Order: sequence, then structure tokens, then C-alpha cells
Amino acid sequence: MIYLDHNATTIPVPGLSSVVSPYLSSSFGNPSSSNYLAGREAKEAIEKSREQLASLVDCSPEEIIFTSGGTEAIYLSFLGLLDRLKEPTAADFTNKIAISRVEHSAVQDAAKYIASLTSGGLASTEITNLEINSDLSIGSLTLDQQKGIKIVASMLANNETGIFHDPSAFLNSLDTINSDYEFLSDPVQTIGKTNFSFSKSRASISFLSAHKFGGPKGIGALLVKKNSKWKPSFVGGGQEQGRRGGTESVPLIVGLGHAAVNAKKSLADGYEEEIKILRDKFEETLLSEIKNIEIVGQGKKRLPNTSCFLTSGVIGGEVSKAISLKDICISSGSACSSGSINPSKVLVALGYSTTKAISALRVSFGHGNTLEEIPIVVKELKNIVSEMRLKNESKLSKLMS
Repeated sequence: MIYLDHNATTIPVPGLSSVVSPYLSSSFGNPSSSNYLAGREAKEAIEKSREQLASLVDCSPEEIIFTSGGTEAIYLSFLGLLDRLKEPTAADFTNKIAISRVEHSAVQDAAKYIASLTSGGLASTEITNLEINSDLSIGSLTLDQQKGIKIVASMLANNETGIFHDPSAFLNSLDTINSDYEFLSDPVQTIGKTNFSFSKSRASISFLSAHKFGGPKGIGALLVKKNSKWKPSFVGGGQEQGRRGGTESVPLIVGLGHAAVNAKKSLADGYEEEIKILRDKFEETLLSEIKNIEIVGQGKKRLPNTSCFLTSGVIGGEVSKAISLKDICISSGSACSSGSINPSKVLVALGYSTTKAISALRVSFGHGNTLEEIPIVVKELKNIVSEMRLKNESKLSKLMS
């Protein structure tokens, strides 16, 4: 199998199962049971993993709250700011959550949910959508639109396109009239692919998921700076310093820590540049072998492993399914169901037409991929695309009508 969908999930790092295994057998203690050795060993393993993760993302161990994954961390980040959205604004008693249109659905859905919890009260909440400029920066808002913003959420790099989105100009503008907000930065796709410093970022809250950098699924973390007004909403049991209740999953936390150590070493050894060589070689070969290909974000700052490309005359989802029969795994930016085509919301937000958006495919490289795989993948893509382009002209017209 040639696996090229590392943005969806990564191949587990070497040694992961052997590191996790003892905490599923002999080292089975409850970390809250500190009166005896088995419990203390479990607690020590958690704190060691916390330090390992803190070293990778450059933060204090005390700023880390372990969660069941990125999605839970996102919801906890918004729920912890509910009191902020209940504060009436001086101007019009309307608080706002500002998010860009390219955010992950977990962020968009969490924002909508938290806004709904304040509807009908003295201080209602509305969602303000931030557009993306042609230079891929976050768009500006009028003075009135900026008033009342209590939360700003923006991903660091997009999971579909790999493009880095720069919110600095928007935040600088917002600071001049309204500095009383929380900035939620989503670096989920960047961790392990490039260096990330939570301490140096402008974010007060961030989140991550272990399976995006070689760790196990079902474990992630919420990062909260000490100056944030975030409050715990998932209490009971006193775990995670009273910030997230429930007995900790020691095996998964240990696995996250192991993956964090591996990721930091890989980055120090030049992994970012190595993976970029694979991406660039793939795009060079792709453009030379297949006509009418457009690389999304080419020439812009992107994740070193990610290539999103538009393939005119085909439906991305169908190409992805067809090439999977050749034991090659890639992703598409569209989904086909019930005779209709759903284009990538991200690409539409970036200004691409529906026709272009439904043709999107994404290749994301990771550990284990080689230069020798590239001509094999491009050859199969060329054959499939050529065949589908001949068949799809009439089919596309019918589906889009």
C-alpha cells in the first residue's frame, strides 16, 4: 500500500505499541490512587508525557489539559469561554465570535453551539464570518463589526489545502479598539510537520490531536495560557488539576508523549525539509505528466507535506475511490451522495468555482513515503484522470443541473 493521506491520520511512530502495552497490562494502576506504587507509577507516566508534549509545542506543562482528541479540546475551549459571552457589551449587548470561513467543521460547529447557549438572554451571541483575502490573510472588518468580539478562532494551517493563514493584520486592527478577546489558534495540522511555539504565539488557547503526528487515536490536548479567562466546564473527579474530569487514559497519554518525543527529534533532524522535497517532486511530476492541473496555494506558505490540486473534468471523490483499488490512499475535497456533488467549503471560501472545487484531490506525505512512490502514483492518476475525463463531460453537466 502507498499511503498518502497523513493529514487524515498518520502511521503510528516506531515503538508506539511497545511503549503503550505495559499500561494495558502490568502497569494498570489508577493515577488518582497515589497511596500505593501502581497508582504513583501511572501518575508519573502521565506527568512525564505532559512534559514531553510541552517540550514539543513550547509551553509550560501546567498549560496542558489532556482530552480524548482534538474535537473535544475544541468544544472545551469554547465552553470554557461561555461566561465571556454572557457579558453584555457596552454598545449593543451583542457579543460576537469571529471565525474564518475555512475553519475545520469541528470549530465551526462548536462556535455555533456555544452561540446558541446564549440566545434569548441579556447578552446574545452572533457569529461573524471572516473572509480570506487573495494574499491568504484574514480579511478586515469595519469598526462596528469589530465591536463586541469576545472570541476569535483561526486555524494556523488548513487541513485540506495546507495553506497557512495569517491573522496578524486582523488581530492588530482588532487590538486598537477591542483587546478584550480570546484568540483560539488551531495548529492541529502543523504539530509534527513544522515547529510550533505556543508560548510565542498570540493564542490564549490552542488544541491538538495525537494521531496527526504519529500517536494513537482517541487522545489530544487543550493548551490554555495562564492569562486566559477560560474556565473548566467538564468537572468531576478532580483530574487534570480539576480542569477535565474523568480517569485519565494512561496508555493513550503515554503514546502521545512517545509520539511527541519522536516528532521533536524528527524536526531537529530535518524532517520538514525532507518531506517538502517529496511534495515538490510530486507536484513537479504531476504538472509535467497530466494536463490542466492547478496546485492550490502554489508559491504561498504551505505545510511541507501537503499538496491540494484541482483536476479539471473529473470529480475528486471518484478519482480517490478509483485509485484506492490500486492500493493507493489519497483524499478528495468533495463527497458524492444521492446523485449530488458537495464541493469543498474551504475551496469555495477561497473563491474557487463549484466546478473546480469538486475536482480537488489532496496528497499528504509523511514518515515512510519515498521518492520511488511518486512516479507510481502519478502514473495511476494519469490513467484514471484520462479515462474519467472522457466519460465525465456529460455526467458533470447532468449532476450540476
